[in-house]
Amino acid sequence: WTVDKNEVLSGIGKKEYAITTGDIGTKTDIFIAIILKEGSRIDKHITITPSQIDLLWESPDGYTPPFYKGKALAIAEGKINVVAMPINSSGTVSPKTSVYTWKKNFTIDQNASGYGKYSFVYQNSYLDEEDTISVNATSDSGNGSTNSVTFSYEQPRIMFYEDNVALGLQLNRLLNSGFSIGSGEMTIQAVPFYFPRGRDGSSIATNLEYKWEINNKSITPPDRVNELTVRGNDQAGLAKINTQVTNTYTLFQEATQTVNVT
Repeated sequence: WTVDKNEVLSGIGKKEYAITTGDIGTKTDIFIAIILKEGSRIDKHITITPSQIDLLWESPDGYTPPFYKGKALAIAEGKINVVAMPINSSGTVSPKTSVYTWKKNFTIDQNASGYGKYSFVYQNSYLDEEDTISVNATSDSGNGSTNSVTFSYEQPRIMFYEDNVALGLQLNRLLNSGFSIGSGEMTIQAVPFYFPRGRDGSSIATNLEYKWEINNKSITPPDRVNELTVRGNDQAGLAKINTQVTNTYTLFQEATQTVNVT
């Protein structure tokens, strides 16, 4: 056995040898000379060139408000887009020049696999608490890389913010822990984090149903379905506002949030 012209192993029955590869793009040449009992010889040569593939993912329909610094998390029954980015010694290479084999929970998806198919889109089933997505990418030169990512799903969330007539939606002040008003009024908006967004990119999707309660009594907002105007008075008191958002296109995709108003 010779690795990069250096003999590393020899002897009768020495048919296995383990090596550690170099950095990405560094070639390792391995030569094996097999001499049989009767004197005949078989030569084999392989070259190993390490490569890498990164996986990026997003929830393409998941809603987050403007200027939100994070991204929409993966939620149960939500849609996920996974993108493969092959890397060699010169950096990221064009993903369009490789052959991809995608697996979801270790089962090959034939329709999603093939030449130049570097993205994989799927929707989680409510039966699966987590999903493992893996891909093998083989370049034109024959180099291959494999990587995988496992998704454990979050629950969608409702966040309350003030919708001020003069200043707009006040995303810098979260109201979930409670708030106070005097004798005036305040409009609060229920922002549905990670739920599917509307066709115009807004938080008001036609498939989202909003239910409001004040002190366990159902009410219907007179204007927008995701906003409620609360009016105070001269007497001190406490009101409990509860909001439930349900995606009518799925079985269990919903979120509930309660806020106390003094």
